[in-house]
Amino acid sequence: MKKWGIILAVLVLTASGCTGIMRSGMGAATPIFDSAMEAAMRGKDPMILGEGVPGLALLLDGLSNFAPKNRAFITFGAQLYTAYALGFVEDTDPERARVLYAIGRDYGLKALKMNRGFRKALEKGKPYSEAAKSLKKKDMDALFWTAAAWAAWMNLSTRDTEALFDIPNIMALLTRSLDIMALLTRSLELDDTFWYGGPHMFYAAYYSQFPAMMGGGPEKAQKEFDKVKEIVKKKAGEKGEWLIADYFYAKYYATLIKDEELFDKTIQKILDTPNDCIPEMAAVNGLAKIKTRHLLEQKDRYF
Repeated sequence: MKKWGIILAVLVLTASGCTGIMRSGMGAATPIFDSAMEAAMRGKDPMILGEGVPGLALLLDGLSNFAPKNRAFITFGAQLYTAYALGFVEDTDPERARVLYAIGRDYGLKALKMNRGFRKALEKGKPYSEAAKSLKKKDMDALFWTAAAWAAWMNLSTRDTEALFDIPNIMALLTRSLDIMALLTRSLELDDTFWYGGPHMFYAAYYSQFPAMMGGGPEKAQKEFDKVKEIVKKKAGEKGEWLIADYFYAKYYATLIKDEELFDKTIQKILDTPNDCIPEMAAVNGLAKIKTRHLLEQKDRYF
């Protein structure tokens, strides 16, 4: 929590000067955000993240408006809103989560459009599959969180059964699906190990929710989940476990194939694994356990 105080101190100090001084101070604040996030990810209490995010989001919104060309702040906005919605909102208030995912997506797209080639391609009416070719490794943060936010937003949108019987709505969702897949595909090409195989994890969730006729299915999903495990072992060692991926596996894959035994086994593994098996992601692993307990309470909905 000390690092959050440092951030506030920087903001107060920069606010006390003229506009030029404030803008020059924005660059100094960026590594502090990074340092604070790193410290938070190692924390033993994941709920501290949830309690701190709303206030931080307000500050970040203000900073982004004040320094609209600061790509770091805008990209961080995409990550912050998306991770907060996934970790602390979606399970209890999906409609609010849908709004937060949309904010995260819009932040991410704004950051991606700072890539001139990507922006110009979209302005010319090119599909995302073409525009995404302009994105480079330096765009990876914004690319991943944009795709993640957009995919999560679409997942919640498809829960509206009335909307699914609305042909224009279906066509719009299919179009957005293609856009999302284009961004996810580019993230795989640039760095499929990002966020411990995060691109593969979201691909797996996508494949788990759509039938083979729409490019999904259990076989494709399983291959993507296997790839996540392979990446985790390479990056974190044999004892490393990325529990948020296991949560996705239980929620999307095990329920897709209606394998109650696999569901129970995966749930138990998550609950039994120490959070700090990946020290730098202990808070995320702890958060996965909270989400897993909520999923377990909802088991009757799936089996």
